Amino acid sequence: MTINNMGLLSDEELLSISAGIGQELRKRTVAKYGQGDPGDETPAPMFTAPSKESIEAVSKALGLDLPVQDRDDRHTFASGAMSSGKKPPYTALTPLCLERFARQREFGDNKYGEDNWKKGAADRAFILDRINHGIEHLLKLGEQIKAGNPGNWTPGEDDAAAVMCNAMFVMEYQQTLRRRSLEDAYDASPRR
Repeated sequence: MTINNMGLLSDEELLSISAGIGQELRKRTVAKYGQGDPGDETPAPMFTAPSKESIEAVSKALGLDLPVQDRDDRHTFASGAMSSGKKPPYTALTPLCLERFARQREFGDNKYGEDNWKKGAADRAFILDRINHGIEHLLKLGEQIKAGNPGNWTPGEDDAAAVMCNAMFVMEYQQTLRRRSLEDAYDASPRR
């Protein structure tokens, strides 16, 4: 159950529903706008996105407290193109940062098995140990910086990259808790 991030439906159920919705939207679009002219570069709108109010109503009916993005949260680019909300500046992450982080993850995969950390992604004790492990690396890093030492950047010895890896594990655990909270709310919601 990975596609829908809430785990309320299996991937197969979600894909089936999505395909059915897509087919219905296509039928309605063709019925309303026709097939369009072959040379026409202006595509007919496929559908109108649901309003914030309708999303909130469905959320409330299911007994869920889902955050709904404000439709006015739009970003206009210099070209005039628009996007729903400005995304975090991932490009602000330096290549050095990403490389050291990726190499540390690769080291962990080679040492413990690929994605071994995922086995503990829902294990509170494992995650608390990741916090302790990250703090140890952070303290070592602090001592290195105080001493004017750049530290060892070799994967497995890179304290800064180890802090990043452990922080990632903790963030994924937080997401697991959030998902469980939504699933619990859904399970507790009245069914018709």
